[in-house]
Amino acid sequence: MSLTIGVLNCTTGGANTGTLGCAVNPNNINNLMLAKKGWSLDVTSDTLDQETIDELIQKGVLIPLPSHFSREDANEETQYETSEIGVKIKVRPGNVEFVVNYAKGVCFSKALESLSSRNLDLLFVDYEDGKSRLWGALVGDKFKGFDLSLNNAENFILPTGTTGAKKPLRIQLSPKGTSEYNKNMDFAVSDEIDFGSLDGINDVVINTVSNGTDLVVTLTSACDKTTSFEGFEATDFRITDNTGVVQSGFTVNYSDGQYTISGLDAGTYNVQLYDSALGSSVVAVDGMYYRSDVLNVVISA
Repeated sequence: MSLTIGVLNCTTGGANTGTLGCAVNPNNINNLMLAKKGWSLDVTSDTLDQETIDELIQKGVLIPLPSHFSREDANEETQYETSEIGVKIKVRPGNVEFVVNYAKGVCFSKALESLSSRNLDLLFVDYEDGKSRLWGALVGDKFKGFDLSLNNAENFILPTGTTGAKKPLRIQLSPKGTSEYNKNMDFAVSDEIDFGSLDGINDVVINTVSNGTDLVVTLTSACDKTTSFEGFEATDFRITDNTGVVQSGFTVNYSDGQYTISGLDAGTYNVQLYDSALGSSVVAVDGMYYRSDVLNVVISA
């Protein structure tokens, strides 16, 4: 195959300007979603069902953010150069930039700090006739996030007598992402998923209530230390002994905010939430996602 370098076809490939049919536009943005840089879906072969979304979130490929309080556009202006006779030439387009403000508390503020400057792309969610749409860039057969050059959590804003506490997140698309935004914007829909209701991973603390013949524990929010979580089954736990051997045959029963783990011999164990099938420390239960600390405990009898 011959190799051609340096040929630019300026006469074909432009979009046409006819306006028949429905105008396709994003509506008010409900929430943002961050994606691991390089992630994409092949629109000819991949699916976007609940199982796929669960796995992508559990593996940290997609990071849903909650609905924001407000959004402020801060787009950079297009850069021009003016000649001696006043004729302008375009030097480069301005990059897309905006700030979203969250009123989700200090724990969420800390989470945004941990995401700052990570190598991520951007998707966003809106609703059309009550159905959620996931907006990104359609490049060839690949649906992907817009390429980012900046995602930075800015200083927490303290409340006043008339305004609540806020956490700003500044987003800037790279020149590549800005081009994708202007030339390749498109949306994906799914019959199974409400993209706007997706929650991020919740941090969980496992606390010991008693450690006799049975191990009794509670699972609570690592943020407020009081919100209790239910719905976990034995398959959602990973228990290893002090040599690292994974235990099996134990049972887990839930009642009145407590989990009773039975069937373990006396000894020292590490207990955590774990999806063994996926090999992930994040478990998915009824469309919600959880990651726990590791509880080290001695079962005495």
